[in-house]
Amino acid sequence: MFHISRFPAQCCAAICLIAALPLSAFAETAVPITQTIQTTTEGITEVADTNNGGYLPLTVAEEFADNITDDDLPLHGDSTLSQLPDAYDMRDLGVITSVKDQGLDGMCWAFATLGAAETYLLHNGTLSHEEAEPDLSEEQVGYYLYTPDPQPLSPTYYDAILQKNKGATGGNALHASFFLSTVGIQEEQYLPYQGYITNHSEYQRYTAAYRMTGSEMIMSVRTESERNAIKSRMLENGSVYVAFRSNSLNYYDNGTSYAYYQSDYTYYGANHAVLLVGWDDHYAKENFDPQNQPATDGAWLVKNSWGDGRLDDGYFWISYADESLGEYATFTFEPRDASGNIYFYDNAGYSTAYSFDAVANVFQAEEDETLSRVGFYQCSANGANPQYTIQIYHLQDDTDDPTDGDLLLETTGHSGYFGYQEITLPEPIPLQKGDRFSVVLSLQTATGKNGYLTVEEDYTASAYTMQFSAQVGQSYILEYNSTKWADATTMKGDMGNFHNVNLHAIMAPKETELDTTQLTAVAACATTAGETELAQQANALLEQAAVGTTTQTQLDCTAAMLLDALSQKEVVTYPDYAYENFHFTWGDINEDGNVTVEDAVLCLTTYARRSAKLSSNMRFRQMMQCDVKGRLDGITVEDAVEILTYYARKSANLPVSFSDR
Repeated sequence: MFHISRFPAQCCAAICLIAALPLSAFAETAVPITQTIQTTTEGITEVADTNNGGYLPLTVAEEFADNITDDDLPLHGDSTLSQLPDAYDMRDLGVITSVKDQGLDGMCWAFATLGAAETYLLHNGTLSHEEAEPDLSEEQVGYYLYTPDPQPLSPTYYDAILQKNKGATGGNALHASFFLSTVGIQEEQYLPYQGYITNHSEYQRYTAAYRMTGSEMIMSVRTESERNAIKSRMLENGSVYVAFRSNSLNYYDNGTSYAYYQSDYTYYGANHAVLLVGWDDHYAKENFDPQNQPATDGAWLVKNSWGDGRLDDGYFWISYADESLGEYATFTFEPRDASGNIYFYDNAGYSTAYSFDAVANVFQAEEDETLSRVGFYQCSANGANPQYTIQIYHLQDDTDDPTDGDLLLETTGHSGYFGYQEITLPEPIPLQKGDRFSVVLSLQTATGKNGYLTVEEDYTASAYTMQFSAQVGQSYILEYNSTKWADATTMKGDMGNFHNVNLHAIMAPKETELDTTQLTAVAACATTAGETELAQQANALLEQAAVGTTTQTQLDCTAAMLLDALSQKEVVTYPDYAYENFHFTWGDINEDGNVTVEDAVLCLTTYARRSAKLSSNMRFRQMMQCDVKGRLDGITVEDAVEILTYYARKSANLPVSFSDR
């Protein structure tokens, strides 16, 4: 049976980006599909895009807000610096990027999140290559997070947040973090901002220059010590993302700057996300509209995303006393090359959290590599610094128990505050190609209770729908006081079926020479098609690669950009040119260098297991090589017949090919 643990209502108000869940927030516990449960949920409210907004706030029960004490807030009194300046302006330090313009689309959430990322990269000197200033692609995170992966063989096929206008209808920092923690983010030059458009090529989906390695979020800041904690984060990580209620009537030109204050709305009416880039404890209350002044001095310096021709060159001040300020968030990023493969199933993030004993994901190594980090989401309902336990197992081939194998590592620690966490393992774990391994996670709060663990659950809000898919054998959940693991796909929560749990396995980067295979293929393809300009762009970067003046990320991103262009000209088609180095050997499923009866049997066995909703124990690359009919409809009997026919003809010295491929 499941442990029904109702999260206290008074704790879910101002603190939690449990609440950060733009999604459902907390359901509490789950049960098998055959049972029913009682849960409490919090969701997101649709807010119209007014004043170039586009922020979708997380809703919690407003009637409980007054019951929150300072001690309930994760950042209470948590300032790592003993002394903070009375005033601070990041513009004076040259660690903030230029003001952007979101146009008429509700993309403030993407501009604010990536603005914080850009500042972090400058502030901490973590740029992947020399550039005047980092400029990240809001278009990428807006479009691909809100567009399903069309490839049925992808491990994240179908996952997306479905919304009118592909993210231009609104979003928030948690939405963005789902994409940034797995895929990462592309540079603006490769995928420039166009506002809402109907489609982009799939070649850009998994290209990235940087990736988010952590986030920290808080719903509300009410006291001086909490403000100091935010200031401390600003000094340590750069600008801080925040949402507020924007109304054109409340922006006031005092002759030296623009000042903003409104007293009619709390956070629950927030509609716009911006960046905090400084503060002034002595910013006078008299600077605000005489008809609507705060009771005290002090204000945050804000960088907006409405271009530098509005307000004070794109900046304004907002009073500390504005009660609509909420969802403060900071992020850490690293160059995408700083990690290797990242294994995950939750391309659209999570929609709920439940008090489980443990959760687990099972993966299969695609190559010889080393597991170095584990990533997961920590809900604010768990309070500050819950204790995690992470276990890594090398599994038996056919087991449906994520702990049935050799325990390679067990480590415990404290996960900090609400947000995305990546834990560096005390010992890196070497894996061989084909190894099945599991990542197992449990959490305990400071009171010794089970922590809330996140999972994909069917969810529909007024502004969007969260869409997920999962296969048997990928994610497992351990019930309260049980010794038997349940496959997540057999379970159901308060709002719908479960899919995958949110656990990421991050591999260490490999020391390899630059791989120019893909870009070389693009150059050849462009030349053959007579696309001279595109071929020249590819060849120019290949020349830089030859003398070591470029990076693998730049090679990969440029290849994706040029493939976009070739796709628009109908020179290439997705997915044939979209996968790793174009090196698939169709039909060679066991990867022994030959297409034989064994491959046909393996294909048929895979079809049978998947039809029975059993794990195929097959890597993504093998599944692609199995799909010899090229229909992108999964593995079928026809694929097996085609492989067997290929083998028979080859054995008879007859011409062979996978013509559909």
